Amino acid sequence: MNIFTKRIAERGERGRIKELIETVNNNKEHLLNLDSGTLFDELLVILRPGRTTTLLLDDLADVKDLNQKYDGVKKGAHIYIQLKELSPDSNKYPELKILWKKDYETAIEIVKSLESSSHYYVIMKNLLEKVELTAFCKGGDRRARWKLDPIHPEYAEEKGCYGVAAKLMYFILDILEGDLRSKNITQFNTELEKCKEICKSEFNEREIAFISQLLPKSVCPMCLERLELVDFFRNGRNDPKAIVFGHYEYRGARTGDVHIGKNAFWIHRTCNSIQGIYTIEEIINLLNTMVGKHKQLTIDWEKRG
Repeated sequence: MNIFTKRIAERGERGRIKELIETVNNNKEHLLNLDSGTLFDELLVILRPGRTTTLLLDDLADVKDLNQKYDGVKKGAHIYIQLKELSPDSNKYPELKILWKKDYETAIEIVKSLESSSHYYVIMKNLLEKVELTAFCKGGDRRARWKLDPIHPEYAEEKGCYGVAAKLMYFILDILEGDLRSKNITQFNTELEKCKEICKSEFNEREIAFISQLLPKSVCPMCLERLELVDFFRNGRNDPKAIVFGHYEYRGARTGDVHIGKNAFWIHRTCNSIQGIYTIEEIINLLNTMVGKHKQLTIDWEKRG
């Protein structure tokens, strides 16, 4: 992605950012003045859960209480708590990361407001890697999908994988375009259109017709809420607005090759859970039926005992 330029952090800059990120909400104004890819790298540590489970707590007093009760260690904006029981999967004591929700929400707000070319460079670098892993690799490792056993639920032909990559990248470029437009940044319009045309070269005629009719394009197909760039970096274990790869036709059904462009989109993690094994139309019809029944019969669950 050569639309945006990379910027090398100045000597000592990363250290200054780390100090400010100790408490993101309290240092919001200072962080907003450090608009760079380096700042975004540091904010990613807060937004993404990583391998250690992150708990988002509403009350700062609860964070402090847990820190004191379990001898937590402060690392940046997080409190690390080591559990006393050994993990069944290793000889290490598992850890939890505790984060004040206000710091998390402030980090999202800062990421949404940044406008520098270097910060967009880091965003697109991360999202290109996400598309690559999603489209070409089996979930959880880097094995190529077309090298799996054909009966494997994540098997796909190589050509189909390119179609998925093109479709997912096209939607990201559309979301990026919307973000730039909202900030009145227009100097990248020509390059963005060229990139979108490259993606469309992998589409068939029906896909092109579908894309041209779908307005707005950058929406979750389940709840129809607009997707934003920052949504791709939300905490996937705690934030219902986090973005995952979705299929129109359930991949586990194995009725033909489902890992192809026309079957690919981005969807909220919660919405993906609701969709389950159904197509979007099927689950919407099922939900409509359920809602109709609940209107006819109200159950007071507080009387359950």
